[in-house]
Amino acid sequence: MNTVKDTTPFTEAEKKLIAIGLMLEELAQDEGEYITILHPNPDFIGPERIIECMGEWTDWKCHRVDGNNLYECLISAVAKRLAFEETGELPS
Repeated sequence: MNTVKDTTPFTEAEKKLIAIGLMLEELAQDEGEYITILHPNPDFIGPERIIECMGEWTDWKCHRVDGNNLYECLISAVAKRLAFEETGELPS
């Protein structure tokens, strides 16, 4: 059987959406873990975007991560989770 390989590359926006999905999976991979995505900041005081994470890597306490956009918040949160897995130290 002949198959045609789809060689259409993903756009940058599509790559970012795929990365966001993978980071969400990483942050809520274990039972009981969750992520809350808060509404963008409407008054421009403070960070533009905030997410809240809870899981073993946060000692089951709500941990806020902020950034200029959702993508930045998720990158920061995943980095903190990976650091916890490597060192056992809770994020600050």
